[in-house]
Amino acid sequence: MKYLLDVNALVAALWTTHVHHDRMHRWLGGIAESDAAMTCGITEAGFIRVINAAYGVPVTEAKEVLQTFRARAGLEYLKETPSPLDVLPSWARSHKQVMDAYLAGIAGHAGLKLATLDRGIPGAKLIPQ
Repeated sequence: MKYLLDVNALVAALWTTHVHHDRMHRWLGGIAESDAAMTCGITEAGFIRVINAAYGVPVTEAKEVLQTFRARAGLEYLKETPSPLDVLPSWARSHKQVMDAYLAGIAGHAGLKLATLDRGIPGAKLIPQ
């Protein structure tokens, strides 16, 4: 199975002081060789935004950190994403659900599973403790 990391999973994987950093590294290190973790434009832009806003890391540095991690961890990149009009699930009913729902829709459209630290995303892979 290939997994699309959501923003919080990507932040946890890359940011050593994140409360779930060790959890993410255990999971990434334990996925089978036939499996893969992936990012997309939404998750990478979200990572850069969060790292800049929450931790004050300059955008250029956040991009470098992401690029280095993607290469080192062997993360694949999903280049094409469908329109939300085509894949946004019907369970998205408020602004609080739109991004998670869109990422789940992107993952499903590409034959992937969304990997997340958040409970309550229908069909997503909850990264274990």
